[in-house]
Amino acid sequence: MGYGKQVRTVLDGRQPLGHRYRALRTAVEYYCPLGFVATWAYVTAEAGMQQFDGDGAVRTVVVLETSRVVWLAEIEAFAARRSTEKANGQRRTRKADVAFLNDPRWPGIGAPSRVGLVAAVAAQRKNLVHTPENDVHARLADCADTYINRLGYFRPDERTALLDTITALQAPRRFSLAPLLTYALLADSKE
Repeated sequence: MGYGKQVRTVLDGRQPLGHRYRALRTAVEYYCPLGFVATWAYVTAEAGMQQFDGDGAVRTVVVLETSRVVWLAEIEAFAARRSTEKANGQRRTRKADVAFLNDPRWPGIGAPSRVGLVAAVAAQRKNLVHTPENDVHARLADCADTYINRLGYFRPDERTALLDTITALQAPRRFSLAPLLTYALLADSKE
């Protein structure tokens, strides 16, 4: 069963709540642009679903579907542009295009919601390991704590610390919290 079947099960009010809950989690497994844990936290926070109920499930599917429709349109636009580029002799994709499609991010119109991002950062925060040799992850954990405690706002010095931490993280390897906090940095700088 695919994503569409899972969504239909969630929306079917005749199904038992347990089946609808499993179907929603499976739908999030199929479409999880931020990774499963962060996506689950994001969509349930956005939908205001504190406990699983039928109405909350429907709101959660709407949040998930809205993003997925935008993502599918982005994929379609990328495929059309690549066909044109290939016809013009450009065989290689640009790194920025591939990164845009593959890196963890929340596809949607406009910036992702602050409430959803705070929930996603909080969900991913517990995965950070504190060890003396893991200073960058400890710094990122501190940035995540600040973001959560301030409900999505940074002071200028905290914004600079976050930017330095993200830069340090992106150099050697990718980490799932860095893209989430990059959204926070960009959103915070616009206010």
